[in-house]
Amino acid sequence: MKIKTNNLRIHEGNYNRRVKYNDRKEFDVLVVNLQDGTKNRSFQVESKYLPETNSIHLKYNPDTHEVSWSPKSIINHVNEIK
Repeated sequence: MKIKTNNLRIHEGNYNRRVKYNDRKEFDVLVVNLQDGTKNRSFQVESKYLPETNSIHLKYNPDTHEVSWSPKSIINHVNEIK
């Protein structure tokens, strides 16, 4: 299994982050590591659920520490692993 990893850091005022992966056919699982200032979190999604575009977006809520994803079609396929 081939894994592509993308590391992101949340900065105050910058809560929407682009997760670029280029060609989804080049890997099996996308792992997104997120550092939000208080803790490190990791999320994974199988490449077959990613859109044909070259990126998705992570949306972070600094008040609740909740993470959401765009496009909405991937939300049910993203799992937090840490």
